[in-house]
Amino acid sequence: MRRYPSAKFQLAAQPLEKLEKVFGQWGTALYRKARGGDSYEFIIDAEPKSISHNHTFGEDTEDTVALTAMLSHLSQKACKRLREAGLATRTLTLTIRYAGFDTYTRAKTLGEPTQLDADIFAVFQNLFRQHRDHRRKIRLLGVSLSGLAHGAEQLDLLSAERRAKLEKLTRATDLLRDRFGFGSVQFGGSLHSDDSEPSDEHGKKE
Repeated sequence: MRRYPSAKFQLAAQPLEKLEKVFGQWGTALYRKARGGDSYEFIIDAEPKSISHNHTFGEDTEDTVALTAMLSHLSQKACKRLREAGLATRTLTLTIRYAGFDTYTRAKTLGEPTQLDADIFAVFQNLFRQHRDHRRKIRLLGVSLSGLAHGAEQLDLLSAERRAKLEKLTRATDLLRDRFGFGSVQFGGSLHSDDSEPSDEHGKKE
């Protein structure tokens, strides 16, 4: 747990809508606290317990190409937040909600933590292929990273040379996204339209 008394002046300059988008349920409390509306001392858990993103489709779909592209997009969003926090993940959870709101989750725990897009998306893709019911249309896809830890002993799925190239590419991609926006670079055919922007869930579990 960390205290941020000096952040009050920066937060006071932010609109309520932005704080709610960034901090979720804590946004309103931060907004009031920064303006002296609350007397308690607000404490933020500096490290998330999980990182998740999901997307609800405008229409239920069975389009495999669109579903795979969105899964890639969600995975990349979660991976970038993971690296920004200096963390790696071991447990990956896929959520599929079908038409009719039946919701299923499937998870896989890795032998070693990772923070690379290639490692993480491969797991989500396999979970999706193994557990998707092709007879039903899908309303929502979600991904969650948990079992978070500092650093990463990357999975030994790739050669050392290829892994070094992927790590270099990942760093360069993150820099471009920080400068020009997340949608400026996408891997694996991810959707790039405004309609593809997923809703954010900042998973913080006690």
